[in-house]
Amino acid sequence: MKVKNEAGRMVETRIAGVTFKPFSGARKYGFESKLTTLEKALKACHLKNGMTVSFHHQLRNGDFVVNQTLAVIKELGVKDIRLAQTALFTVHQPVIDYIKEGIVSRIEGSLNDAVGDYVSKHPLKSPVILRSHGGRWGAVKTGELPIDVAIIAASASDEHGNCTGLVGDSAFGPISYSQIDAMKAQHVIIVTDKI
Repeated sequence: MKVKNEAGRMVETRIAGVTFKPFSGARKYGFESKLTTLEKALKACHLKNGMTVSFHHQLRNGDFVVNQTLAVIKELGVKDIRLAQTALFTVHQPVIDYIKEGIVSRIEGSLNDAVGDYVSKHPLKSPVILRSHGGRWGAVKTGELPIDVAIIAASASDEHGNCTGLVGDSAFGPISYSQIDAMKAQHVIIVTDKI
């Protein structure tokens, strides 16, 4: 059967026994996933005990997303989270309190400064797995490090989750470390100040 696609062309919907969906137009997603708080977003992901939450570190010591997310996770009463970050820095010192409280029980990624020092002296329930950036990428890609919820900081995003770190008032550069997380995670949350 022939139908007119969004480009105005008559196209077949079935060829050699295979059904095709006609082009419906560029950037027409048919859904919107904008939530206005981190709490609503985490609830929409059905976050529960033992899940893996990932972060990237392009914001380095300007990154408050990890700390804010863990504060919300604590408020939700969720525990035994595995952090799968690309790196933790001095700004992430509050992670130590979340470890002590049982909110974070596993860590896989690079550790620096206070958190690295703390976990080297105070073992977690599960061994901390240090991963280089490339090693972490590979582990996520192969499923060795499955991600339940990826939290991606971005300087701009649209309401469908397309995001960047290159434009917007808070531009900070490419967010390529988070690409594999966005591709492989069960749920993706974009944290931004510009839609």
